[in-house]
Amino acid sequence: MSGEDRAHIPRARSSAPAGRRPSSISWTAIFLATGVIALIAITGWGLVGRDPVHSETFMAVPGGELRVDHIEPDVMSHVTMPGMSMPDPVPEGYRRFSLQATLVGRDDRGVSYDPSSFTLSGPGIPPIPPHRANAGPGVVPGGMQASVSLVFQVPNGAGDLRLGFRGAAGAIELGAVEDAESQGDHDDDH
Repeated sequence: MSGEDRAHIPRARSSAPAGRRPSSISWTAIFLATGVIALIAITGWGLVGRDPVHSETFMAVPGGELRVDHIEPDVMSHVTMPGMSMPDPVPEGYRRFSLQATLVGRDDRGVSYDPSSFTLSGPGIPPIPPHRANAGPGVVPGGMQASVSLVFQVPNGAGDLRLGFRGAAGAIELGAVEDAESQGDHDDDH
């Protein structure tokens, strides 16, 4: 067939009424896309609180950034687990909380860290290292990130707490971190 013959080949026409295009998207796909967009809007999935310039939970550290993701009372310190040789009781007059953070490497040298790189301080509380950490020494290369979980022990009533990092110019303001008793047990009603 020559090029002219191909030009005269009849093409399939739409059976849709004049003025309307055939629909190639099903209603299911439309509802699914709407649901995903609504979920993102409601939860702020990755869109809220992630800008280091505008978020109080971000701090520049040597080689990258530190972000506080979550803080909660450390209830595991009060429990003796099967197989544990010794419990780790909280001393009288103190409380513990767990802090989940993310280190983000931003340059070629990355973020070097170990548990003692993190400190907690507040009024009348000199900088203290974590009581426990889930990570040992390491380096987060540029373009990568790593999560760490830190448990801090502070005097009861301690407030205006700040998280510091070795070599960083500032600190992340944590404020007053509640203990398990002050949060109450909301599951008792169920």
